[in-house]
Amino acid sequence: SGEDFYHYPSSIKTMLTAQEALDHLLPHAQAVCEVEREATQAALGRVLAEDVASLVDVPPLDNSSMDGYAIRCADLSAADMTLQVGQRIPAESVGLALQARQAARIFTGAPIPTGADAIVMQEDTSLLSSENAGQADHVLINHLPSSGQWIRRRGEDLMAGKVALTVGTLLR
Repeated sequence: SGEDFYHYPSSIKTMLTAQEALDHLLPHAQAVCEVEREATQAALGRVLAEDVASLVDVPPLDNSSMDGYAIRCADLSAADMTLQVGQRIPAESVGLALQARQAARIFTGAPIPTGADAIVMQEDTSLLSSENAGQADHVLINHLPSSGQWIRRRGEDLMAGKVALTVGTLLR
């Protein structure tokens, strides 16, 4: 009958404690001594048998962590100084070396141009347009940056040759 299906003898427990489960399972566990090399996708659900080192630096080069302006701190002695905007550097581009008293419009992820040592985020600037071009060709720096500000350094997250994944990691 349906009633008998749900009735357990008093000698059967319906739930084991964690320790009881471990005591039951561990004597039956067998260590895996084999090591297999698999393609990344085929290794999903497996456990690493050895540490894996990164083959690349992450990020691969110094880059901007903000949309804003790449500048040379030496060009600014105080806030509210104006710099000429000499170039625009989208994330997929490499800019030219930054000239003295110039700023480069730069976007998140774009490589830092040679000579720049800080990023001023766009919220800390004001654009100044020339009369004839109608385009912003100067930027007013409203906040004095410090060297290294808003720059993600090459290898900051992970360096080539350093451990990226440790032995025992479950690959998901």
